[in-house]
Amino acid sequence: MNLQQEIIQLIENNNVEEAFYKIQQYQDEYGKDEFFYLAFSDILLFQGMFDQVILLITEAGNDGYENELFYERLADAYVGLERYEEAKKYLDMCSFDDDVQNSLHISFLYGQVYLNQKEYQKAISSFEDVLLEIDSDPIYYYAAIAYWKVKKYKRALEYFDRISGREEIVEGICDFFIEEKDEEHFLRYVEKIHGEEQKEYYKSDFYLSVKDYEKAEQCLIGIVKKYNHAALYNQLLVVYQETKQIKKQRSVERKVLRLLPDGTMDEESFVDMKLAALLNLKYTEATVAKYVDQMLEQSEQKNRVFVKLASFLCSEEYYRSAFRFLYTNVPNNLSEEEYVFTTRLRIYVRLLRKEFGCAYKEFQEYLKYKPLEKDLEVDYATTCLYLRHYEEALKTARLHPMDGRMAAICLYCYNMLGKTEEEFALLDQINHDLDQGKEFKNIDYVIDALDLLAHNEE
Repeated sequence: MNLQQEIIQLIENNNVEEAFYKIQQYQDEYGKDEFFYLAFSDILLFQGMFDQVILLITEAGNDGYENELFYERLADAYVGLERYEEAKKYLDMCSFDDDVQNSLHISFLYGQVYLNQKEYQKAISSFEDVLLEIDSDPIYYYAAIAYWKVKKYKRALEYFDRISGREEIVEGICDFFIEEKDEEHFLRYVEKIHGEEQKEYYKSDFYLSVKDYEKAEQCLIGIVKKYNHAALYNQLLVVYQETKQIKKQRSVERKVLRLLPDGTMDEESFVDMKLAALLNLKYTEATVAKYVDQMLEQSEQKNRVFVKLASFLCSEEYYRSAFRFLYTNVPNNLSEEEYVFTTRLRIYVRLLRKEFGCAYKEFQEYLKYKPLEKDLEVDYATTCLYLRHYEEALKTARLHPMDGRMAAICLYCYNMLGKTEEEFALLDQINHDLDQGKEFKNIDYVIDALDLLAHNEE
């Protein structure tokens, strides 16, 4: 068996990790040829890396590799990204040929496109073309949805029944009937879900979707006490929030703060639930800080959770705790984007503390990675002004002469630098613009600056 055959077999057996290793070996030995691009795109598709597939196929086109096999993979990637118009454009460039598997896959992709474009009859035709050749639970599922949408309920239920023995499929069927708000058929399939907790959770999800909060609460009360899982508490909080049962909501929120991560919610949603509870319970800043530290300590993805917690402390004006958190709790594995955002938060708290020298150092760190965003330019110019870096302040402030905050900084810097001509020229320009009826934002800052300069001259 040669290397190409090994890679094909690994992909067919869904052994992605080994296939990835082998495709790198293939690239080292043979370079990037047609087989490399097609096989590597299959690996990326399997991993759901649809954007990377598009980049790879684009690179292949630049290298001269372009045919229907590449169009099919582009269509597959665009379906994965839910960009159905673009997917159809590439599908229309493909043809059905003697390769049965390839033709069936094209039909499946057409079915996905038509289903999401609400061309249900065309979707049915495409899915049925596939089912003529193979039995596939996912195809029956999508075909059933299309039949339901054209009111062919008997055929839809026949297909749903056919595949409802598989747990992941029956959950998908329940999700469909939640979306349809169809209680009768939802209850028909939810009983096929294994496990009391999951079954009652789905029921609560349905009743929340139709705003029947009483039934949702009935589903949740028993299993919350029995299983004590975060996702159940989250559902119960929604019930009490929507029904304005504040006392019960606060009681649940206090329990939520004692929960440990249990895998029933993704980590960021779990943290969001706890942070909302902290706000509603109106704890002191010291208590909030204690819980925030606990959340970071308990988290697995510490970098993402750190950024979320730091943002929370800043946005909710827990400035003392934010300052401590931003300088003592920083994970080692922050991405560049996360590090830059953290630096921005540090700038924010330093300015609030009027620590302009430290803020200036944080600005310089920020500038190593990206230019100042527009909303930071005023803060940077102000920081330079306080530190008497007048030329540096002017360099930024001159970028926005029609903003009174920046104009005020320019006037003050010109005055401090003895640039009288520039100072009067700017005042003349401001007066001219005002006479012409031009919008001049934050003009009060200019007036305040002139009063201050006049006072200084006295």
